[in-house]
Amino acid sequence: MKHFTLLLSCLLILSAYSSAQNPVPNSGFENWTMMEPNNWLTNNATNVYYTITKDPASAMGMWAAKGEVLAGPTAAIMPVMSSTDDQGNGFAVPSFYTAMSFYYKFVKGGTAEFSASVAFFDGANAVGAGTVTYDVPQSTWTHATIPINDFGQGFLASECIINFLLNDPAPSPIVGDFFMVDEVELTGANSVGEIASTGLEKLFPNPADDQITAYYAVKESGDVEIIVSDMNGKVCLNELIEKESAGRHKIELSTSEMAAGQYTITISSKSGTGSLLMHVYR
Repeated sequence: MKHFTLLLSCLLILSAYSSAQNPVPNSGFENWTMMEPNNWLTNNATNVYYTITKDPASAMGMWAAKGEVLAGPTAAIMPVMSSTDDQGNGFAVPSFYTAMSFYYKFVKGGTAEFSASVAFFDGANAVGAGTVTYDVPQSTWTHATIPINDFGQGFLASECIINFLLNDPAPSPIVGDFFMVDEVELTGANSVGEIASTGLEKLFPNPADDQITAYYAVKESGDVEIIVSDMNGKVCLNELIEKESAGRHKIELSTSEMAAGQYTITISSKSGTGSLLMHVYR
């Protein structure tokens, strides 16, 4: 009994650690409300049809998500599932990730294709993405990994959207074709160890009018000071951020009271100092 209790405790600790490292909400599709997977948007029509349902034949845990082609009044209804709210907003991420993995099954009788995609955003701007399409059926649980391409500004990532869907180039998709998905995970996070020193990484927009966003990296946790000065060295703005955590961050700075011209933004902490030029237009 003691050995069983110890094993159970270890499994719970590992599960909690994995959940803490993986930012995908409801990644194992264990949580459902009113026949909908929590934190995922589907094309289900409540009390009419459900292309996305929970299935007990999971890869791990109690449930997996199943997307099935259904017969519609005029055409087949293809299953679609996305990790967004009903406004199209993705989930927050602490950093950019280099890969997405998941388990899947794919059963078809015709020309259907199963697609999975992932994209990272900084506001409305895509900063990285990856996609894969399968046309070969897999009747048993299969592990897949999608490399995520960094568009050059992956360090700015603050939001992620994941999509799973079936599509079919044929005019009449086969009703009953389906995919199943379980244990979705983002891996390869940009670590704090990759940050060489505290410094500014980007200013946007630049030139700025009333407001500018400064993206910065902090090597070690501690107080961070951000100073905006004009070309004569006069301090126009001074922000002190106490006990900032190590990692990548952003801050919005008001430039509405600054005259048109060129300025220097400097960030300082115990682990380093860095500066970038800022332009204000009127």
